Amino acid sequence: MPLKVGIKLIFKAIEKKQEQKHWEMWLIKYQWMDDSNYVAFEDFYKPQRQIIKTKKRSKEELLNLAKEVQGKINAGNYTKVKI
Repeated sequence: MPLKVGIKLIFKAIEKKQEQKHWEMWLIKYQWMDDSNYVAFEDFYKPQRQIIKTKKRSKEELLNLAKEVQGKINAGNYTKVKI
């Protein structure tokens, strides 16, 4: 199986597991809902996806950063690496 396909399957499984947990929470809350406070499951469960913004860096910049990180790790000063 290609790595990309495997990673997508893992993320899909995690998403389904989260949806199942929300479904169980919604079922518990459903017992106490009436017309005034009813929330449909689709509204209760809206997967929140975080978009992480990253900077585009050249190959040279990434190699220099990797060398800097490796040097600080080797020197035992790995807590002060600025990315």
